[in-house]
Amino acid sequence: MRICYFYGMKTSLKNSYDFPSLLEESSRIHGHLCPGQVLGVRMAIAGLMAVGIDDPKGKDRKNIIVFVEMDRCATDAIQSVTGCSLGKRSMKFLDYGKMAASFLNLKTGKAVRIIAREEARDLAKACFPKESDKYKAQLEAYKVLSDAELFMVMPVTLAVPEEDMPGRPLSRVQCDACREFVQDRREVNIGGRLLCKACASVQHHDETIFFSPAVMHNSHNDMTIRSKIWIDVGGEPVFGRGRRFLLEAIDKHGSIRQAAQEISISYRRAWGYIKSMEDRLGFALVDRHAGGKNGGGASLTENAKQFLKKYRMLEQGIHELVDDRFSRIFGGTENNVSALSCNRSTGMTVPVSEAVGMALAHDITEIRKDEFKGCAFRKGHIVRSDDVEHLRRLGKEKLFVLSIQDDEMHEDEAALLIADALKGEGVSVPGEPKEGKLNLVASRRGLLKINAESLRRFNRLGDVMCATLHGNTVVREGQIIAATRAIPLIVKKTVIEKALQAVHGRPRAVEVLPMRLPKTGIVITGNEVYHGLIADAFGPIMSRKVAELGGSIAGIHYAPDDEAVIEDKLRSLLAQGADLLITTGGMSVDPDDVTRFAIRKLGAKDLTYGSAVLPGAMFLIAYLDGSSGTGSIPILGIPACGMYHKTTIFDIVVPRVLAGERIVRDDLAALGHGGLCLHCAECRYPVCPFGKSS
Repeated sequence: MRICYFYGMKTSLKNSYDFPSLLEESSRIHGHLCPGQVLGVRMAIAGLMAVGIDDPKGKDRKNIIVFVEMDRCATDAIQSVTGCSLGKRSMKFLDYGKMAASFLNLKTGKAVRIIAREEARDLAKACFPKESDKYKAQLEAYKVLSDAELFMVMPVTLAVPEEDMPGRPLSRVQCDACREFVQDRREVNIGGRLLCKACASVQHHDETIFFSPAVMHNSHNDMTIRSKIWIDVGGEPVFGRGRRFLLEAIDKHGSIRQAAQEISISYRRAWGYIKSMEDRLGFALVDRHAGGKNGGGASLTENAKQFLKKYRMLEQGIHELVDDRFSRIFGGTENNVSALSCNRSTGMTVPVSEAVGMALAHDITEIRKDEFKGCAFRKGHIVRSDDVEHLRRLGKEKLFVLSIQDDEMHEDEAALLIADALKGEGVSVPGEPKEGKLNLVASRRGLLKINAESLRRFNRLGDVMCATLHGNTVVREGQIIAATRAIPLIVKKTVIEKALQAVHGRPRAVEVLPMRLPKTGIVITGNEVYHGLIADAFGPIMSRKVAELGGSIAGIHYAPDDEAVIEDKLRSLLAQGADLLITTGGMSVDPDDVTRFAIRKLGAKDLTYGSAVLPGAMFLIAYLDGSSGTGSIPILGIPACGMYHKTTIFDIVVPRVLAGERIVRDDLAALGHGGLCLHCAECRYPVCPFGKSS
């Protein structure tokens, strides 16, 4: 006869763990209740109690590490009860496929390993003999069987390496193959090369084949492309990646014996490879020096160095070609190939002496004690011959560089070309590009004009960009008005050719038009002001705004609401040499608002009344032929809002008028988009959306 009893614990920690509540919470997180969940919760409670942890999610949360040996339901339960997780580095996954877990108290060093007993399955059937579903029997039995019946508990000694402890990463190194970074000492040293585990995972004869993310990133679902190249002579392989490692190691150590040790082959085998390569290639690869008081040695011949350099370029090019073709065929149509895959630059590691003329693929830091710590060479820097010794002083015997092909150009060279194509009159490009970026600067005070359609065509290309201030903004000399850059470090020349074509023609994408300095005549209309019943507020405001635009005042005249008088005052100002006329008031539809009729009688043409701007809906603009026939004199009718609002349609339109634009109905209609003033408590115009559209 077998007696089954409900789960209970006789221990000093008996009140610390509420099994039903913990099981309910674990099942909720996991998504369902199953035998594995029950086992996991029971195992976690037993393990925590065995190592003296009574508050794993509170005061003891930094004292516990759990090692799980399965990726099944029980693991979710253990995580739920203990609060340990992979992300916190307090849970470690050992892929052993066993229903077992180890618990370590970091504070005391006490550890146990708990493994589920296989015979517990049979005990479950004995506990619930009438249950035909074995899983339901296990589910209920695992709740009531004792710890001793469910588990074997063994004291163990666990030493956690420093790099596996919770906390900040202890190290971060770059894989010599894929150039991605590896943390916490997970790198592998093969033949003196630091590799990520992905790059070091496949061995073929004496050569390591790298199937890293750098090669496999063009994958489609679970398909990846793998490639290996070697050079044949007479149908027999003579040179590949493994032989390259051998020559690089000889170049590094100046010794065949040390090179053989580095790549883990015998000295005799290394000799055999060298002799075989030299015989088949037809030239010497290694100069051997006889022994003496300084011992013997070996060095690469110039032919070998050039051969190595060409092989590296070939190897990288083949990988790129294969990746690109794989992406095109298996990843979609040719039109769907991403910009990233189309614009990858050719990266490779070369001896520093061979890097002259190539672009650095990353920043290089220099540290001089108590003097300097910072970037000595920026990413993209083209290595010069006089840089070589400096780089060697920094400990750089090899560099990861970008080899620029004939159909490519460096980002800085591209930036100079596109900046020159974007700029029009009144724009300069001072200074040298930095990381492919250049600023466009106003070379004179004036009105910024943006060819929006040309700019859109340019920015649609993707690998180049230009951002500008809003058009129709008054800018000062020396002000940055736009910035452009080539986005990839290495840019295809075809992209730059398309960019130059996109902004070809007139007007250019970015221009600054000169603004003439107006000699302004002002007529203040209205019976109240003319007869002195109220003080003139318009005159001082208009005078100040004209002065801010660099203009002068030819005269300020006052007129009653009388067409003939207003016309006479305007003619008087013309006689005084005014080349810009401004009238104020009399712009509404009241019977005594006659200013616009006086302007028409003056002989003005192209009179446009009303605008899509608030404040400024009753604005008027017209043009009077110049007396000498050399041009037109603009006449502006400013409604009463000009007295009450700091910024109005005057501020939007007048700079354009002074830049020589002839404002017509379509222009005023277009101002409706962005033409609503927000009447901010503190006006910041022109640094605001008023008068600006997309």
